[in-house]
Amino acid sequence: MQARLMQVRMRARLAKLDMARFTSHLDFMRTIGRATRRAGIPVALTEGFHPHYKIAFGPALGSGIASIAEYADFILNCRIPGEEFSRRMNCALPVGFEVLEAREVPLTWKSISSVVDAASYEMGLWAPDEGPWRVVEELRRRVKAILEAPSLTVTRQTEKGLKELDIRPKILDLDVVEKDGNDPVFLSMIVTIGDGGTPRPEEVLQCILSGRVPALPGQVVSRAESSDPHPIAVGRVSITRTGLFLRKGRDLVSPMEAGE
Repeated sequence: MQARLMQVRMRARLAKLDMARFTSHLDFMRTIGRATRRAGIPVALTEGFHPHYKIAFGPALGSGIASIAEYADFILNCRIPGEEFSRRMNCALPVGFEVLEAREVPLTWKSISSVVDAASYEMGLWAPDEGPWRVVEELRRRVKAILEAPSLTVTRQTEKGLKELDIRPKILDLDVVEKDGNDPVFLSMIVTIGDGGTPRPEEVLQCILSGRVPALPGQVVSRAESSDPHPIAVGRVSITRTGLFLRKGRDLVSPMEAGE
């Protein structure tokens, strides 16, 4: 039996970028587990006939979406500095995966999935040609219409068939961001998660564009309650999860700072 009093909890924030964004959540967990073995990280094992590493992950992310906000808790049998943990893991991880930060947190903290209730995303939109974007104001108008709308209905494919969901109450913030006035234009979004009917970034994006979006992760059918039927054409789309948070009043707190 492992000495429980010796164990510590290491919480890490990881990135999943480039081709790694197509890794499923299950394969992501396996990749991290294999990296801990190669890195010689002293991760504790569960008891029983089929022991496995004590690693707990945050909310799953859809395939095709990049992330700089994947979180995991590692129960270790001895204390090592967060910088050393990150260095050893990054030497063992495949291209596209990276530990961005790691720190020891109290063993009494709750799991990441049980405390986070909000997520932020950044969606990059490239013009269909090499010219500059000419639809930024139209994007702003449609974003404003969504924020002011009482509802935003999407039709989602489930195991039991098509289901209509109103995702508007779960959209906390939505904005158009221009970086240096150059292509691409970004949409930033914060949504609530974890209580069913969580808005998917591709659904919200389809509602804004009101048309088919090339290279969009996943396939959903969306309907924006808008009077403008004209789609906005884009050349390329990128979606990145930029944060997971615990809401405390109006503040959004990182899982690295809160877990009680």
